[in-house]
Amino acid sequence: LYSNLLTVCPSVLHGCFDSACYPNPCYNNGNCSVGGASSSATCNCDMTTYTGQFCRDDSLFHFFGGQSKKCGLIKYTLVPAAINQESDRLAFGFTTNDLEGLLVKIESDTGDQFIEIRLKDGQLVLAINLNGIVETRNYQTGTGERFDDNRYHVVQLRRDRNDVQFRVDNFEQLEFSLKGQSGVFRNQLYIYAGATVDSKGTLVDCFYGILSGMVFNGHRALDNGISSGDVIISSTKYIDVDITNRTHTITIMADGSCPLGY
Repeated sequence: LYSNLLTVCPSVLHGCFDSACYPNPCYNNGNCSVGGASSSATCNCDMTTYTGQFCRDDSLFHFFGGQSKKCGLIKYTLVPAAINQESDRLAFGFTTNDLEGLLVKIESDTGDQFIEIRLKDGQLVLAINLNGIVETRNYQTGTGERFDDNRYHVVQLRRDRNDVQFRVDNFEQLEFSLKGQSGVFRNQLYIYAGATVDSKGTLVDCFYGILSGMVFNGHRALDNGISSGDVIISSTKYIDVDITNRTHTITIMADGSCPLGY
């Protein structure tokens, strides 16, 4: 009898698992779960920057500035505002060969609380202010990677009160605890992507490059936000342009790839 049980239910020896999620059908580290009457697997793609049933389809690519070097902004308003958030989840992809620029900023109604990720000298800088104190962290890999390399990078941020995890691609995860902060984001209202707006209504901190697949706490800010300035949406990473005019020549990148936007 014992032998028959092993033949019928061998998985009992290794503990229980749900066969619909084993092996994991989700690509790009998508989160697999089983639900519904059919007990079929579904993939949560929010932290992957990809879409589709199995998190393997590209999201739309949003070109900010392109070759014109004119500023672009996508602004998303949370309706209703998120009150007293103790945890946050943010993911997005980007490509650029510029050194500076704002990638994303989540801001309160009064602007006194925020989470911000920007490029500075080709590196990523995270700034968080939940209680009147701005804390910044520079993301650096052990091999000194730069992120102005015209390649697609995936950024993930997780916050649970004052505990923060920050990662780019599959490089090292930066983990730290905020000091002197409340751990609560009181009133999340705006998501800015690609730039912010100063007191005169001018776009500033401009990012020139591609943003894709941005999801903040389940909100798809790029796809559902309002754009202004120079923002072009494409289903492909590169846009074909006419370069027959020989006075406007384009140099191929050292790795053989096209320059951003071409």
